[in-house]
Amino acid sequence: MITGEPNHGLTRMSTITGRIRASVEFVGDGPSLRVGDLRLGMNEADELCVTGVSRARALRSLTKERALRELRKIREVFDAMVAVSPELRQFVQEYSVRCKLALETEEGAIGICTEKDGAVQWERELGG
Repeated sequence: MITGEPNHGLTRMSTITGRIRASVEFVGDGPSLRVGDLRLGMNEADELCVTGVSRARALRSLTKERALRELRKIREVFDAMVAVSPELRQFVQEYSVRCKLALETEEGAIGICTEKDGAVQWERELGG
């Protein structure tokens, strides 16, 4: 989950650099893999998709403002991962990166919004 804590994910960054290194080759072959609080995988458009799960418990409690905050946090944590991993840094030079915010529901995860190159696309209508 993405939390509102400052430096969320960054304090554990040194402990997951080995996992990042191992995941680069694995993810390049297709399947997604969880690294810390994020899931890394390739999507149909041959983009590296970086997915984080919202802290919201229900779609009705998720506003656009909150979703954008959580999406920015996903990007910040991923950028920190890139900063500490030469293997991941090289990998992202070859692929575009799309960050995605998802919401866990009883039926499974649903996409809320994505960000690529600073442009946000909404997959669900939200209030606020």
